[in-house]
Amino acid sequence: MYRISINNCLLLLIFLVTIVLANVKAQFPAEQLDEPLMDYKRLGKYCYIHNFELWNNRQKELTIWVKLSKLMKLNLNDHPEIQKEMEQYRLQYECLKILERMPIAIGPGR
Repeated sequence: MYRISINNCLLLLIFLVTIVLANVKAQFPAEQLDEPLMDYKRLGKYCYIHNFELWNNRQKELTIWVKLSKLMKLNLNDHPEIQKEMEQYRLQYECLKILERMPIAIGPGR
């Protein structure tokens, strides 16, 4: 029996979003879709989460470091690697929220 993992579900949902966006782009003028499509492409680049538990723990750790740096009044702009990681986690979280709102149909469609 084939087990469906969270990673496989996420990859399938990303694939389905890509197909839907391609169909939407074909139906509407490009100037209306340029900005949202760029947002989805940006999200798609960072959406893959290999191990959710590890990702969640790392996100908590990063949050603690950010709070500690604010408490110590350190400037995070001086550390581009931290900014890059914060942006990646923000995009991954945003992607998870988009996937969470997507309707999922199970069974034969009509």
